Amino acid sequence: MNVRTCVTCSVILGALAAAAPAGVIQVAVPEASITALTGQIDAQPEDMAVDALGRLIVVDEQGGIERILRFDSDGSNGVFICDEADILSALNAVNGTLTQAAITINNIAVATDGDLVFTNGDGGGPDNLVTVSNQASPAGTITVVCTAVSASPSPIEGCVGSTVIGNTAYVCLNGAFGAAQDSVVAVDTNAPGPQAPFTLIANQAALEAATTGESAGGINLGPIAASAMGDLIAADSNGAGTTDDIVLIDLPGGTVALLVDDTDTEGDLGTTDIGYTGIAQDSAGAIWGANTFGTAAGDDGILKLVGASGGAAFTHLLPETQIAASVGATPATMGAARMAYDPSSSRVYWVDQGGSDREGVLFVSQATVPAELSGFNAD
Repeated sequence: MNVRTCVTCSVILGALAAAAPAGVIQVAVPEASITALTGQIDAQPEDMAVDALGRLIVVDEQGGIERILRFDSDGSNGVFICDEADILSALNAVNGTLTQAAITINNIAVATDGDLVFTNGDGGGPDNLVTVSNQASPAGTITVVCTAVSASPSPIEGCVGSTVIGNTAYVCLNGAFGAAQDSVVAVDTNAPGPQAPFTLIANQAALEAATTGESAGGINLGPIAASAMGDLIAADSNGAGTTDDIVLIDLPGGTVALLVDDTDTEGDLGTTDIGYTGIAQDSAGAIWGANTFGTAAGDDGILKLVGASGGAAFTHLLPETQIAASVGATPATMGAARMAYDPSSSRVYWVDQGGSDREGVLFVSQATVPAELSGFNAD
């Protein structure tokens, strides 16, 4: 499934593990906190990030309107940063003869200088890289770093994922969506726009060589995140036919190495398919994944991969049923997606974007031990 047209799966998990201890999974930002700002009946959180103060940046799109909101870590003190109309106004001011009518705020992250950074790569228009100052009053200042200008395409056309380290955005490009090749590139988020250039980090050949069983159509990287050591981790999980392998991309050199083969994870889970919409790595090196597009045991659950190296890892699972029981939700309407790690609190966050009883932003402690998860590893 292509994240550009994501429809969250909703498969009820089997009873494959004992119930999670009380308090393992908690709600950080409930639906009520989001609707209090948006005025909508329901919330539809689609993405999130954590700033240097531990505040939660939430993208909500209920009612067909993209919004960026900010909350304290307990869901209080919610503020409105900007919305789709503000962003479109900034884009169309620099698009020349082009007019963008809609955007999707994807892959939101926070730069070292405090700016919020996101990419828009939904296939419905030019692919954009935009920064927004992290402030509510006055509203955040919007700067267009990359977009199309008249007949000149966006430098990041073909964007299917991104993350930020320091003040640099690392963008996954896909040749099937307008890029010259499947690759990972770097863009200075403070470079003059609206057509800031990129630096190639990892090319298609290097990425394909590191993954296993890759289709002839190339890789489709995404999601992507910062590693615990300041490099990049990325899943080949952004489309049908992808391997769902997780790779490590060394910075600044761009050397690519396989961390976890999808068949290892699937074998641990006893399933035939996984599919990530979010990954993060905690300070101890464990990789956490929102397994939105998996099947059977892993669908809509959270995976914790420990000791990832050379294609193998110890896999542990927080299944959808355990998550739902912890937060009082209905498993059939949950959908774990996106991820963010906060080193100051050791929390691993994700959004529940599943259905009518969305719970907003959820979290689990980094210190959650294997005994508190379902262990399936036989490595």
